[in-house]
Amino acid sequence: KAEVKAAKSFYRKPAELQQEIDEWMANFDAREEEKQRQLEQEALVDEDGFQKVVSRVTKSDGFSIRSAPKPGLKVGAFSEPISGVKALSEGKKDRRTKKKKEREKVDFYKFQQREQRMQEVVQMRKDKKHDEEKVEQMRKAKRFKSIDATAK
Repeated sequence: KAEVKAAKSFYRKPAELQQEIDEWMANFDAREEEKQRQLEQEALVDEDGFQKVVSRVTKSDGFSIRSAPKPGLKVGAFSEPISGVKALSEGKKDRRTKKKKEREKVDFYKFQQREQRMQEVVQMRKDKKHDEEKVEQMRKAKRFKSIDATAK
């Protein structure tokens, strides 16, 4: 029973808590209104007599007024793509990627050029070895007659 009383005493009474929350919210609203009044006074005219422009969210009667966001192309009646616009945008992308590829050099540095040549040589040797093995297999299967064998 002592533990239950201790647990209940840990929490505040709902009526007291609600009263404290209401007071805090009233103070908060008063502070926000004061900030809004100060902003409006500052926004009117500065020291030199010029009008100040401040971008902010305007609140009136509990509603916040914001500028409307730009609608995306896939909203409402624009949910289906327009064929001409789509083709145009794809053409632009192709040109951009082509230009970008033209500007990019894969082997810009000298060591990259050397490595590329070495890789080409290694690949050529592998291909030659593979071709020789293939010719040898065809000779064994008697499907291939070399030019030298036919001349004799």
